[in-house]
Amino acid sequence: MDYPKLTQEAIVFYRDRHFSAPMVARVFGVSAKSVYRYLNKNGVDTSTGKTYSYTCEVCGGQGVTTRARVRREEARFCSRACYYEFLRQKNPKAFRSQYHMKLARKIVREFFDMKEGYIVHHEDGDNRNNRVDNLKVFKNQREHLRYHRAKEGMRPEPLWEGSRSYG
Repeated sequence: MDYPKLTQEAIVFYRDRHFSAPMVARVFGVSAKSVYRYLNKNGVDTSTGKTYSYTCEVCGGQGVTTRARVRREEARFCSRACYYEFLRQKNPKAFRSQYHMKLARKIVREFFDMKEGYIVHHEDGDNRNNRVDNLKVFKNQREHLRYHRAKEGMRPEPLWEGSRSYG
């Protein structure tokens, strides 16, 4: 069987860029089944449950992860300590401190009814900056992450936005 739309580039997408077969199919305008057949015909292992080795971005340690995580994450780490070190390098203002997080929650409670699970967000990314106009409150971590990841205009609204006029 001939696959006129599929080229060696399909193998690169699957093997090196870690696209799934359905993702490759969308790129080339063919069915996922055609992609699997083409890959298998060209000696590419398409079995599921495969793991990939990686090198930690911070310390150089080795680790193992799944195909989906390789595709989804821009950087990989061997521990939480390395992850937080990466964040500190990326944004020197980011300072993970339980004291400053608790202080932010205490300040917000003066103006807003903080419930269990609510997340306090520091707009400038500096957990030490607890000025009221720098703080926002989100219903849960999911909404907080959506706020960080969404494009301008598509972000979820915080429950409270550093204003004394609330509640």
